[in-house]
This record gives sequence, structure tokens and C-alpha cells, in this order.
Amino acid sequence: MVSAVLGLVAGPSAGRSTAAPATDQLIVYDSFGFETGGSLVPGHVFVELKDVLHPNCKPTPCRHIWGKAPAGNWFFDTGGKIRVDGPTKWTWRIVYNITEAQYNAGFAVLGAEIEHPSRYKLLSTNCVDFAARIASAAGQSLPDYKDGVGVPEPRVLYNTLKGVGNGNQTSGGTVQSNSNPGSTADGTPDPPPPPPCCDARVIIQDAIAEPAKLANQLQVRHRVRDLNPDQINADGTYRVVITNTDSTQNLYSIDWGDGTTSIGELPTPVAPGQVAFNHKYATQPADGLRVFVLENGALNQWNRHLQRPQGSGNQEVDTEQPPPPQLMFS
Repeated sequence: MVSAVLGLVAGPSAGRSTAAPATDQLIVYDSFGFETGGSLVPGHVFVELKDVLHPNCKPTPCRHIWGKAPAGNWFFDTGGKIRVDGPTKWTWRIVYNITEAQYNAGFAVLGAEIEHPSRYKLLSTNCVDFAARIASAAGQSLPDYKDGVGVPEPRVLYNTLKGVGNGNQTSGGTVQSNSNPGSTADGTPDPPPPPPCCDARVIIQDAIAEPAKLANQLQVRHRVRDLNPDQINADGTYRVVITNTDSTQNLYSIDWGDGTTSIGELPTPVAPGQVAFNHKYATQPADGLRVFVLENGALNQWNRHLQRPQGSGNQEVDTEQPPPPQLMFS
């Protein structure tokens, strides 16, 4: 038996009767939500084209299981790579029965991507978008997979599939949960743990929880700067302004030190290349303020101790690459 997971073995279907049953399948897998050591995996979405009718795929189906990932650590806008995802764990999937023509159309897009991968952009053309494009080529539509600002995210697709429920139908496909989330798409045991990939929100959460570990997984530098103490405004407000930044190319997260974070908040544009986050403290924060900016090649972290009740309460940090960032306060 030749494992089609290792490459495009069978190729597009050929020479089939038009009366053949529509038994080929398109399967979209979501790995979001699998816990390893108690931590949440950011998630990955990948696709399978399963051929059961080609002469080379009898009696054992040919399984083409692939996903998209960044080719390097400059994942906001970098070269893409199409990787074999048979040994990848999954939590939920949606299965579509497709025709020969649909199989061939999806296969053509997959084959073209393998030969010449398109660019990878974390906030647009990521792994979820890749799966959605293969599905679209095969005449299928994925259920909701974009967040409120239009970013394709494994978390959103995971929540959609989970909401539909195991065995139920949506968007022309059958939703299935993995009764053994430790198992992989092709049954290969003990796969290596995947690095964070396509889910911006969970990457932001990981930045706050374990910044050094996240930087190591993403293979980027973890740059930490300790700033001089500052005062919270008399009314309890404090503003963080991040300068020399691009909100389409950077991710932000703030641990305010009082048990709350900026997760789920969008930055407020204040000027070209500047965004701001605002917070109001009810009490003196027990811990220091931590500001994280993830950019291509680096996870930047600024630490600052804050005091109430008077003072300017304004912080401005510059995320520009070397020369060293300017830090300005007013």
C-alpha cells in the first residue's frame, strides 16, 4: 500500500463513469481546543481530499491531507508552505460528499498550492483561508469561520462546528467530533506538537500567559524592557499609546495588572502609525502593567509599575525595529 498522505499519489480522478456514486469526500479538520498539559492550542485548520474511485485508490482510499503554514517566522506577511497534515490532531471536522468534477476542481487548487504556495498572512490568507479556498473550488462552502473584523480563525470555525453538534448537517456537510482528541487525521501516533499557527486571539492569550514559550514556539525574539514607574490618573484612568506600529501587521495584548487584560479589545487608532488602549483602575493594581506587541521576528514586552492616584497616566512605546525604540511619556 502506498500512503497518499505522503504526496499526491493518485492525482485527479480520470476515466470514471458519470454514473459513479458521489463517494469522494472533502473533509475540513479543526485542531483548536486540544489541550496539552492544560494549555489551549491556538489551533490549525487543514483539508483532506479523499479519493475512493480512482483505480490506484482501491481498495484503500487515497488520502491527500494538507494544510498551510508560514514558511518562516515572519508570519504576518511571509512566504507560505503547504505541509502534510496527516499526523495532526483534530477536535472537530466537517465532511462533504463530492462529485468527480468537484474532486478534480479542488485537487487542481491543492496541487497548484503545493507546487507554488501563495503568501501566508496571519490575518487573512492563513490556514483557515486555505481550507476555505479548497472547499470553494470543490463547490462547497464552509460555515462561519471569520471573527467580527473578518479574520479567518480556527477558534471561530471550532465554535461554529461545536454549536452545530456532532452528526448534524450544516452548509451541505456533516459535522463530526473526534471522540479521541488525541488521535490524528491519518491515525499516525505520537505526532510532534504543532507550533501556534492561525488563531490570532489565542496567540494573544499565550503572549500574556507564557510569552517566552510563545516566542520560542514562533521562533521569534522575545525582547523585554523594564520602564520607569508611572502614575495612574487621579480618576483611575490610564492610557497606553503604541507608536510606529501597523495594526494590520502587529498583534497587541495588555495585562493591566489588576486581573484584567485587553483580550477581545480592538486598538483605537489615534494617529498614523499609532494605536491606543484605555483602562480604568478601581483599585491599586496588585501587579505591574505588561504590554505585548507581536511583530514579524519579535515578541516585544514592556513592563511598568503603576501607582495611584495622581500623575499623567500616559505611556507611549515605540515598536520600531532597530535602532532601539524611543520611549516617550507625557
